[in-house]
Amino acid sequence: MSLASAHATTVLTGTTPGGANYTIRVPAGWQPGGPLVMVNRGYSFDFDDDVSTGPLTELQLAQGFAIAASGLRASGWALFHAVDDNWELYQRFVQQVGEPGRVIVAGGSMGGLVSLKQAEDPRFAARVAAVYSLCPPAAGSRAWESGFDLKLTYDAVCRGVGGGEFPRGDEPWPWVLNLADVPEDLSDLSLNGPMVRALARIQQCTGLLVPSFLRTPPQRDRLRDLKRLSGIDDDDFLATNLGYAVFGLADLVRAPDKLAGANPFDNRGIDYAAGRGPLNNPAIDARIARVAREPFATLRLREVSDLRGAGRAPIVSLHTSGDQLTIPEHQEALRRLYPGPRLLSAIVTEAAPSHCSFSRAELMAGWNATVAAAGGEPLPDVAGLQSRCEALAASGAEPGPCRIDARAKVGSLDARIRPRIEATTFRIGGSWTAPGANPAVPDVLVVHEVDRRSALGPPVAGDVRVAWFGWLRDRLTGALVPRWVVGDGERYGNAIVVREARVGDGGRFGSAWAGAGEATAPFGRLDLWLDPALAGGEAASVGRASVRVVGPALLGLASRTQRYEQARILGPATPIAQQAMVPPDALLAPFAEAAWFADGFGGQLALTLFDRGASGEAIAARLDWFTFDRDGRPVHLAGESATRLDGAWRIALRRAEPLDAGGLAWGEVSIAAPPCDETATLRWVSLDPAFGTGEVAAPRMRSAFPNGCRTP
Repeated sequence: MSLASAHATTVLTGTTPGGANYTIRVPAGWQPGGPLVMVNRGYSFDFDDDVSTGPLTELQLAQGFAIAASGLRASGWALFHAVDDNWELYQRFVQQVGEPGRVIVAGGSMGGLVSLKQAEDPRFAARVAAVYSLCPPAAGSRAWESGFDLKLTYDAVCRGVGGGEFPRGDEPWPWVLNLADVPEDLSDLSLNGPMVRALARIQQCTGLLVPSFLRTPPQRDRLRDLKRLSGIDDDDFLATNLGYAVFGLADLVRAPDKLAGANPFDNRGIDYAAGRGPLNNPAIDARIARVAREPFATLRLREVSDLRGAGRAPIVSLHTSGDQLTIPEHQEALRRLYPGPRLLSAIVTEAAPSHCSFSRAELMAGWNATVAAAGGEPLPDVAGLQSRCEALAASGAEPGPCRIDARAKVGSLDARIRPRIEATTFRIGGSWTAPGANPAVPDVLVVHEVDRRSALGPPVAGDVRVAWFGWLRDRLTGALVPRWVVGDGERYGNAIVVREARVGDGGRFGSAWAGAGEATAPFGRLDLWLDPALAGGEAASVGRASVRVVGPALLGLASRTQRYEQARILGPATPIAQQAMVPPDALLAPFAEAAWFADGFGGQLALTLFDRGASGEAIAARLDWFTFDRDGRPVHLAGESATRLDGAWRIALRRAEPLDAGGLAWGEVSIAAPPCDETATLRWVSLDPAFGTGEVAAPRMRSAFPNGCRTP
């Protein structure tokens, strides 16, 4: 750490434990409890040795803010560790300067997205008072899908042009350059010396770097096709975007501190012929390579890059209208994620296209609105922000112009970045099975979205509750033992991440949830990828998933990836699109595919599934009941039935055993739930005296089928 002083400001520099350089500036008189702004830089290929605190440094210091800026430990797309770097910087600030009061996070371009991610992170969510995010790539991973499309389009357009093709990368992803082919002196992707040298191949193919009258007719044709297919009509922006698509993409996919050679991109089923501009070119579409993703690479890129609408800090975000690098349609993603009172999203209408070029008056108007929101004032509307800008310019405090346009429209992101085929064609909830350590008894995975979070016992910290039940081999005895793992996950499209799953013992059969009775331990992480489930081009009635289970070695489980198949919940002969039209009253049982009393380890989790015939009638019920015996050991009870008497399903259950394919007869359970009731009644009669007889009221966790009811 070094220490310097200038203009009554203390400057601290150093390196965080993760390897990120930082700069801290503290104005004279700042005391613990004072305001802090954390500044996030944009995309750069440089490792930041001299960390800038941003264009508003002098003003922020004059307003009494301390400033902390991280250079980040990684170059390029630094989202993989950026929030961790900021957390280490925050802790260093507390150690060296003191605990701040109000914290504002601010940044432009990639730094704007880092700021938004920072405000959503649980470590920062209660600390961040406001976010100032300029021209952020708010759609996260989708920004890179655009770059991926541009690279494959370029390869198709320039195929066979001597000196215009880029080197092929290593298999299985030849369309991605190897890191050795990325220039070492490529500090950024603007049109500077190293970048121009790197773009020599693009010049050979398209003539992009010379005036139009010097281009050959074939170069003009190829450049026209590239612009039409990409929707980028500005020469400088096209060159910059190609820099990201060629070199930035290589760094993202190949770099060991990012995706380490795993491919997150997929363009199967995408029609490039229509382009993003006028006219089309089917011949080029036919030449574009089709690439299949590695699901967990996609999940990882989404996890570090995508916003979820979490946190609580107010957000001010400005975007220039002509930006063709981080397109203004990214504001649509912000507006979709964050409610109006929390978000001020504004477009600055410009005559000439730019990336994030704002006047000082525009920057200051946005900053002052952010500071006021951090102090508890409501955000102004767009017209009010323009008025603030005009007042600053009129007073001579800051130079204009002021172009914040309340009438500006934000277009559709899908119209600019081709959407992938992502949406699951089956419900997110369900029971999934895969071969496990016990050949006779498959592992079972239960996944359910959460409608209600108040009557479930322990609160659900996420979008999805996941329960995994499998047989693991004891490291000491070698015996197969049942394990029940529960965690709450976050959704990223059709991917789910459970970061802190727990394994438990000590629950008691039939008892309500009581946190004091739990005996749990950290287990690890579950990553789930739910396939779109297509069969012959049509929606399939059975979903499949890739599940990566990362558990502690102490439990005898090494990291592994396996395929799970969803238990059939619809008739196999009828596509989902048609079955969705079955009227609610034909579903017979309002708790079809419902999870009940999902109450952690001190209670139990039961899941019912119903197969249905083509006409919608219920033909079978299945119950998976994950519970505990009287000694607190995990138990899996399962059974199926086609019998429904007096409004209740009666199901004979068997207890899964490690070496018995059929299991041991256990007894009978009946499940009844009046229509639209939030609670079911589960009664049991066991053949085992240790379980006996009884009943329990079970609050509904999720019903995946429509039944005309509304939950609060």
